[in-house]
Amino acid sequence: MKTLHPHFLFLLLVIIIASRPVFAQPARIDSLLTVLKTQKKDTNRANTLSKLIGNYQRNNEPEKAIQTANEMLALANLIGSEKFRIEAYYQIGMTYFYNRINYETTLKSWQNFLLVLPAREKSGNKWELAWIYYYLGATDSQLNNLPDALNYLYKALRLARETGNQALAAEIYYFIGGIFLEQKQYPEALTNLLESLRLRKIIGHQSDIAHTLTPIAQVYMFQRDFAKAFQYTQDALQIVQQPGFDGPNWMVPLNYRTLGEIYESMGEAAHQFGDEQEAAKLYTKALENFQTSLADWKKLRQTSGVAEVTLLIGNIHRKLNRQASARDYLERGLKAAIDDKYLQSVVEGYRFLSKLDSAQGNYRQAYQNYKAHIVFRDSLFNQEKTQKLTEVKMQYEFDKKMALAKAEQEKKDLLGQRAITRQYAVMTLLAILVVVVTLIAFIQWRNNRQKQRTNAVLLQQKAKIEETLNHLKTTQTQLVQKEKMASLGELTAGIAHEIQNPLNFVTNFSELSSELVDELEEERQKSAHDPVLEVELLTDLKDNLGKILHHGQRASSIVKGMLEHARSSTGEQRPTDLNGLVDEYLRLAYQGQRANDKSFNCKLQTAFDPAIGEVNLIPQEIGRVLLNLFSNAFYAVHQQQQLARNVNYQPEVVVQTSRQEKLVIITVHDNGTGIPDSVKSKIFQPFFTTKPTGQGTGLGLSLSHDIVTKGHGGHLSVSSQEGQGTEFTLSLPIPSADA
Repeated sequence: MKTLHPHFLFLLLVIIIASRPVFAQPARIDSLLTVLKTQKKDTNRANTLSKLIGNYQRNNEPEKAIQTANEMLALANLIGSEKFRIEAYYQIGMTYFYNRINYETTLKSWQNFLLVLPAREKSGNKWELAWIYYYLGATDSQLNNLPDALNYLYKALRLARETGNQALAAEIYYFIGGIFLEQKQYPEALTNLLESLRLRKIIGHQSDIAHTLTPIAQVYMFQRDFAKAFQYTQDALQIVQQPGFDGPNWMVPLNYRTLGEIYESMGEAAHQFGDEQEAAKLYTKALENFQTSLADWKKLRQTSGVAEVTLLIGNIHRKLNRQASARDYLERGLKAAIDDKYLQSVVEGYRFLSKLDSAQGNYRQAYQNYKAHIVFRDSLFNQEKTQKLTEVKMQYEFDKKMALAKAEQEKKDLLGQRAITRQYAVMTLLAILVVVVTLIAFIQWRNNRQKQRTNAVLLQQKAKIEETLNHLKTTQTQLVQKEKMASLGELTAGIAHEIQNPLNFVTNFSELSSELVDELEEERQKSAHDPVLEVELLTDLKDNLGKILHHGQRASSIVKGMLEHARSSTGEQRPTDLNGLVDEYLRLAYQGQRANDKSFNCKLQTAFDPAIGEVNLIPQEIGRVLLNLFSNAFYAVHQQQQLARNVNYQPEVVVQTSRQEKLVIITVHDNGTGIPDSVKSKIFQPFFTTKPTGQGTGLGLSLSHDIVTKGHGGHLSVSSQEGQGTEFTLSLPIPSADA
């Protein structure tokens, strides 16, 4: 499956970065040109040229901006001004940076920023230096110099965090996530992209938020979590299609292309399970979204987008056995990618053509195309590049830890010095106090002896009272701490129990994989090695890696479930087609269950009340609730099918919607294993699950209950009979505007 190329995302992203203002009071272009005619070749003329460049940039006239910047560069060399020479290089780099349409313009931007770098490093201005590092990292990334790009971006990130530049930090996390996504290091990619999304939500710029949602959807798609991939893409489309959206118009075709990729991945899953009819429907859906995306890219004249989507359309035609159309699109897309030096699309273009030639019996041409695919692919993904990326990341983490340790030590030293100063002050005060008390005691000793005795008694009583009070406070603190620790112990025990099992699986399968690699190396060193055995060993190794990934994701999902359960919803309710939402998530859940077990089949019955229409709700939140209820239903009928003694047992899930006065009702009924009465009252408690260890976190129903009751003012109830089945009833209030 074709990945969302991070370089293309970067090209689109930088267009929407708010340009840093170069001048406080921009002048009109015609006025500046008039002034320029009367000026001599000195610093005043250089200042006017600088202002003129800024106006050309704001008016989107890059050719005139670059021409004027080159004139300023020549003038700076003539009058010997290092300041204006650096300014000219910077303006040339900025103009090319925000107008990068191909490899050459990106290279020119990188070259000019590289000339600016020494002056910025010498100046010591962390804010400006962070931006230069960022520009170099961004252009290096698009030029496929990924280790250098990551090195610059980590330097920029360190300075952005020191200067509190959250906007720049968000862009940098986005670029870093894109680099790891391109290298197929999905956990690292997801970590950085989610951090970028968090910062952008704080800043509140909707186009940046929408743009970050798209690669996150790609990561989930590659991890075969189609529900989340679909949800993040729909969230992005919802933002960019809102009236008054101030972001760039290319974000619409970008997300339609992502939707096409998700449908294509779902089609491949259906094809793998032998459901060719469903696969064809999903491929057709993918084709519709790709064609919508292609039309928009052509209108915008984005050559990289046109090349990439043209190849994707050709590949869909190949999967639908439309070989003539497939070859036409693939050859046009590959030519455009080669002309644009768009390396990732060149790799995929040769791979798609190789598969098409092979299907048509053109085995010689298929072999030539496959060799070209391997050559270009190795230039993108090679062990040396991956090792350099890892080394850069490790160096950044080490530097960050050392900086934190240094700051902590300086803090300790400062606190220690303050403590010594306070001690000297206290000792001096005590000495003065002792002298004063001694003097007063000496004067009043004879006349106030009885009074001193009385005071002594009072002091003793006061000491006893203070001692008793301190004891009570200590006891109270201990009781509160014991209560906290008891609660924490219960929670920690549940979490540790759930996380330990997948970690054990990861350890065991890692050891087994290491043994398989050793066995494979021994077999290949033999003079007469067995190819069949090698294939078996590689197959086993691939299976083990899949299991390691599965159980690693299992541990990650437990932690994510905890965070989602504690997080309060900040979404806004909007009119939503409830029946369509229920039907969509029912289908996604069913496909997800079948992906886990291709032998699983279940009879689905739906009865949707058409009178419901649109209901005000948060579709993402209610979608999570529905997905959880449907997944539990499919799990229950699957378990009943495995335990059933009656060979005629048919798994069945029935979903109904209805409208009753000021409520909409959703019922999910299954003929599965049912819920015992002894645990029915606990199913909405966090971390409670009836599933075997490793198959459930116990947070699904708890989170769903919170979404329905706290987020929507609704009600979620259950009725069940052990061995017969379960029915969940979800009721949501209808606001007066909808009633």
